Amino acid sequence: MKKTSHAKKGEAFLEYCIVMVLVVIMLIIVINVFSFVSLKVQLDKITDDLLQVATYTGSLGTKFDEAKQNLEDTYFDFEVTVDVSEWHSQPDKTVQLGEVMQVTVTKDTELKGCGGFSIPITVSSTRAGLSEKYWK
Repeated sequence: MKKTSHAKKGEAFLEYCIVMVLVVIMLIIVINVFSFVSLKVQLDKITDDLLQVATYTGSLGTKFDEAKQNLEDTYFDFEVTVDVSEWHSQPDKTVQLGEVMQVTVTKDTELKGCGGFSIPITVSSTRAGLSEKYWK
């Protein structure tokens, strides 16, 4: 009778250890999901701000670069790519009234809490708008 009781205590301890490992893994997953959602919200805000500057000025020149630098100082380093339907003047980086401007902001990050290795993940946000500036 004592042998079965002792074996059940050992099983309970083993089950407790397995449950604790699973709880820790779930906690790591929840923290990673929260950090990715938070990063996505920040990237959406950055993209909206950059698109607003680009569409209002009708340019991807100095004011756009200044806004990008201010946002990098406020948040973190990120990559920006811009696509324009048609340039008014490509050397000046100006876009004519009503032309589509698309801004994509990306940030490379990694899945944390996986031990000695990391899993790279790229999070991005894309917004499009129309130029609001008429160039003569």
